[in-house]
Amino acid sequence: MDQDALILWDDTRHLVAREAGSDRRVAMLGACIPVALENDVLTVRTKSAYAKRNLDAELEDLERSLSEAAFAPMKLVIELERDETHPMFPTLITEGVAEDAEWFDGVGGEPTFTVMGEHEPATVIPFETSRTSISEDEFRAQLGEDATGRGEAPRPMKSRSRAQARQNHLTGEVSDQDLKLTFENFVEGVENRFALIAAKQVANGNNAQYNPLFIYGESGLGKTHLLMSIKNYIAKNDPSRTCAYITATDFINDYTKAMTGDRSIIQEFTNDYRDVDVLILDDIQHLRPATNSVQFFFETFNHLVSNGKQIVLAADEPPSLLGMSERISSRMGSGYEIGIQIPALELKRNLIGTFYQRYKDEGLAGYEGTIPPEVLDVMAASAGDNIRLIKSYVQQCLFLASDLEKRGVIITDEDVRAKAREKWPHGQRRVSVEEIQHNVEQVMNVSHADLIGTKRTREIAQSRHVAIWLCHQLTDLTYAEIGARFGGRSHTTVMHSFDYVNKLLAERTDRTLIDTIQGLRRKLEA
Repeated sequence: MDQDALILWDDTRHLVAREAGSDRRVAMLGACIPVALENDVLTVRTKSAYAKRNLDAELEDLERSLSEAAFAPMKLVIELERDETHPMFPTLITEGVAEDAEWFDGVGGEPTFTVMGEHEPATVIPFETSRTSISEDEFRAQLGEDATGRGEAPRPMKSRSRAQARQNHLTGEVSDQDLKLTFENFVEGVENRFALIAAKQVANGNNAQYNPLFIYGESGLGKTHLLMSIKNYIAKNDPSRTCAYITATDFINDYTKAMTGDRSIIQEFTNDYRDVDVLILDDIQHLRPATNSVQFFFETFNHLVSNGKQIVLAADEPPSLLGMSERISSRMGSGYEIGIQIPALELKRNLIGTFYQRYKDEGLAGYEGTIPPEVLDVMAASAGDNIRLIKSYVQQCLFLASDLEKRGVIITDEDVRAKAREKWPHGQRRVSVEEIQHNVEQVMNVSHADLIGTKRTREIAQSRHVAIWLCHQLTDLTYAEIGARFGGRSHTTVMHSFDYVNKLLAERTDRTLIDTIQGLRRKLEA
């Protein structure tokens, strides 16, 4: 799938979703997959003839939203992909559509077409399966529409029936705190958008492209939130699918305890891990030293995948860097591997604004104070990268604002900067140009002479851009002063390097280089 096309299509759908009464249109857009972006034309493909016909009728409005998302005039082409194995209406949605829709296989009950929107309740529409063709009026009626195409209110979600499964200790109760981790309250940004899309696909049962799904990133960036969102979504909307979330540490403890028992205990343990539809394993990097449990996991992994079950994994690094055998790391990375990047300023501002409003909405004692928007901006610029710490930082600043207001004082920029220094004591450290250059030379395998010299091969120029950008971020030097430390480069040349890296971080097209840049920054700030 064309990543630029996916990003643009996702942005377009978000714009459409903001329009009043757009739920029906958004659902049909969810049945379309972006396949190509060439010049000023975005091509999407759908297996739903009904969706294509209705979206073609609204093409002018859709192209207006598309152009707004692209910041340039754009054309939209909607192609129909026929599924010969399911004539007429069963081709409405098939495996692999975007995160807003799913065609369930109907195991143990009626198949359903589920629309997963931005807000609950979702819409579930049962279909007959005894016929392979219906009239347009009948089809509209089953969608809850009248002859004009206007739909009724969504019907509440209902689960598909299935015989009660045996008791599985992995699928027990979820804490109240974990129940709050849902897709609805996940704060989206370019840093985590692809991971969010993939998690929604898995939650909806569209697992062909995403099995296993491997999400990686530093601690505190939202991996666990996404994993629990999958579990909570399935538990609420499709409880016939058994879903287990477990950390690698608990997995090792379970394995060790089971192996000290008799044959029946070992068999029960094995059955628990194999008798799930979705297995979610968090912090898998902790499996590295546990040789025997890794082997058991590998066998369980193969069993589940070969039987069409879903695996979701999360770690602080991609599979290739976990230090496990090539056989295991390549298997874990054989599906869809996606990183969550550290939040840039825009996402930090969104996070801080979201957390601040949630605390205010709770109306609890200590949350009465007000933080002006310009002070929230300063908080975003002062905050570190860990989202859990950012949430705690917002709470502390709100408590401080409430306390100051009782004394007739308004919270200031310096107040929130002081709180940031307490929360991230090493985050304000300034480093030398020489230290930055040395680390870039080591990590990106370039000599000092080349880094500050005139060679312009792609690898050397890229290393130079990164080093200059880090100097701007981590030192107090001006553009001219930085240029002087890189072979006497001009102010304009340094600005170009700064803009080059900022564009790279914003577009998120080279994930390997982004991981390198962020790793260098973390190392230098430590």
